[in-house]
Amino acid sequence: MGERASEEGAAAWHRRLAGAHQRDAAVRPIRTGGTPQFEAKDQALAYRLVTELIDTKRLSDRSFADAITAFGEKGLVELGTIIGYYTAIGNALNVFQVGLPAGQAPYFPET
Repeated sequence: MGERASEEGAAAWHRRLAGAHQRDAAVRPIRTGGTPQFEAKDQALAYRLVTELIDTKRLSDRSFADAITAFGEKGLVELGTIIGYYTAIGNALNVFQVGLPAGQAPYFPET
């Protein structure tokens, strides 16, 4: 999982999502490397954009056009900034090998 998240970051986001009453069906596949099913089209697009950017380090012309249509330039800038912010946090946690709280099981399988 390396680039996508750190264990502590994942634990924090899982707690936050669970607290926001998000369906576990959207969270569980992310934990296991699958693709979640979203009810809202904008959520599915955001997930696709984030995944594409992290995996390829860029967006295809089609994805860029879809993002501009759905979110506008400002929204795409905000999405890109959020991706960078959480990637930086995950990298820092991984570099310094920040562990999970005592008794917390890992969210991602060991690789």
